[in-house]
Amino acid sequence: MAGLNEVESLDTQQPPLRDEAAEDQSIADAEGFRRVTRRLYISHSLSTWNSRMFEFGAFLFLADVFPETLLFASVYALARSLTVFLLSSWIGGIMDGSNRLWAIRASIMWQRIPVAASCVIFIVLDSFPLQDIIVHLFFLVLVVSACLEKLAATANTIAVERDWAVVVCQGDNVKMRDLNAVMRRIDLIAKLVAPLSIAFVHATFTKAALWVVLVSNITSVFIEYVAIAQVYDAVPALARPVDNPERPMRNMDPLDVEESTTIEHRSRWRRVQSWFEK
Repeated sequence: MAGLNEVESLDTQQPPLRDEAAEDQSIADAEGFRRVTRRLYISHSLSTWNSRMFEFGAFLFLADVFPETLLFASVYALARSLTVFLLSSWIGGIMDGSNRLWAIRASIMWQRIPVAASCVIFIVLDSFPLQDIIVHLFFLVLVVSACLEKLAATANTIAVERDWAVVVCQGDNVKMRDLNAVMRRIDLIAKLVAPLSIAFVHATFTKAALWVVLVSNITSVFIEYVAIAQVYDAVPALARPVDNPERPMRNMDPLDVEESTTIEHRSRWRRVQSWFEK
């Protein structure tokens, strides 16, 4: 009898697993899937819109601060692009090895904080006469902030489009195709409309454009935080780490990740060198 009681006690511990599996079915129906993807679209739309608006607006603001030369704008753009080129693999490794909700929320914050700091600096540079050394120091902070924002935006896009979307669709190719189509549409609309809108505001009043970017970034962070948390809560699979063969860095030792990233960077540098030698 004692043995039977032990077996029965073990059987009673199984329902939580079945409940967890039942929760995964909560997004299987059409209405549940639409509810989850709607929040995912909101988060992705705000992230992409603010990133594109700041990316274009920053060049307008730099042209206002340094009207006699494009050197500062060129250095600014080069630093942003070079940072993503060199560190995108490293950022991908960090996103792979971190809790999904923590990682994407960190990417949101590291998008918003540098943008807010940059807007404040642009307002100061546009409002007060400063010594050249102070202006150059502020420009250095602007460059670092732009690099951080670009890395965070890249991390956010990778996490949403390459990881969260796949888990939410649960291997359904039709859902994945439709979700990718909407994501791509969001990216294209933000790429076209966000620069146009901030350019229109800037043409009307420069400082108004700065405040629009600043307020938009501060207010949207709360909406993104709530929306992405609701997606995370609605899809239990997002809380469970999944080994992905396409992401070998997930289970690697930190030293191995660094070595792998260094090898990849060297490979990229060789391709760049070979391109110039042609």
